Amino acid sequence: MQLPCLWSRLTDLEAKRVAEALWLPRFTGVDALPSETNLFHWVFLLLPEPSPGLAEQRLRDHWFGSQEAKDQKRLNEAFWRVGTALSSLKGHKRLLALTASECAKLAAAVEAWVKLPVACDDEPFVEFGTREAIFGLQSILPEIDLSPAVAEGLLVKVAALNQTHTPSFRLLAGLAKSLPNRVDDIAMVMRIGLSSDNAVVAEEAVDGLHFWLIGASEPTSRIPAPPGDLCREVGVMIANRRKHSLNKALQLARWIFADGSSEQRDAIAQMTLDGLRYLIQELRYDRDHREEDEVDVPLLRWGCAHLALAMSACGYAADPTIARWAQAVEDDPLPEVRHAEGPARASAGWGESPE
Repeated sequence: MQLPCLWSRLTDLEAKRVAEALWLPRFTGVDALPSETNLFHWVFLLLPEPSPGLAEQRLRDHWFGSQEAKDQKRLNEAFWRVGTALSSLKGHKRLLALTASECAKLAAAVEAWVKLPVACDDEPFVEFGTREAIFGLQSILPEIDLSPAVAEGLLVKVAALNQTHTPSFRLLAGLAKSLPNRVDDIAMVMRIGLSSDNAVVAEEAVDGLHFWLIGASEPTSRIPAPPGDLCREVGVMIANRRKHSLNKALQLARWIFADGSSEQRDAIAQMTLDGLRYLIQELRYDRDHREEDEVDVPLLRWGCAHLALAMSACGYAADPTIARWAQAVEDDPLPEVRHAEGPARASAGWGESPE
């Protein structure tokens, strides 16, 4: 959903009318934001507005101008709303830079959250529970500075949360920035999660490592790169075909070959090829998968196809395993797998540039 592209189709007059209708005083709520739109607040920054900066100022007032949250639910909601806005706007190339005052308020909120007892959201539909807080904090922590004491307390809380139904490996990247001298200890927490037999823990750990790698790779990032052996754990998952975390591992390996460093690619290349070679047979549609009900064959084949494409594009096109996946994908009955190369590459060969 590229909203700016959609709105660019309007004429200036049409965009002005939409902006005026959206921000009419009688249609705004007590927070001075448009009401009854069913849109996330951050979306207003991408929509037409009566005057430049209006949406941003009102959002900042709403998030940071009210009384500081103290209870668990309000803190969780605040983290989720701000963190979701930061990450979503970044995806739309609309960066929202936090002021020093806003960063200080968020750091104080994190300190208050750290002091609260660890809560486990056993019910899947808890409104603004720990899951939402973690999801928001993963994007907030890289943007703010925590004191060593608060960061140490958060690391302890992360370790405790990892023993519950709401693992928080996603927060380790931000903690690595705040505690650069504890990167080895933080990596050990991640390493334990990646090797877990618990499906939820292992999947969350892979997501956490994925976020860490992406964050550390950004040009202006202050997040230190994770130790290389954490990437090798992803290769091990693929080589051993750990079904409970294989989908996530395939997606992370695809990112490593598409956007990671040469050292990261070298660390997992052989193990990834070994795993893909076995998966060609193990993910055949005509194989009996009744004893493996947890295996989503089409999803895993889709992941293998994209991973093989990424490997092909960075020097592995001649490998027999990649060539076999190319053939398997061409014959796949599902269009999502068969056209894994995407529209821009449809006329090109496997792993070749369309130019």
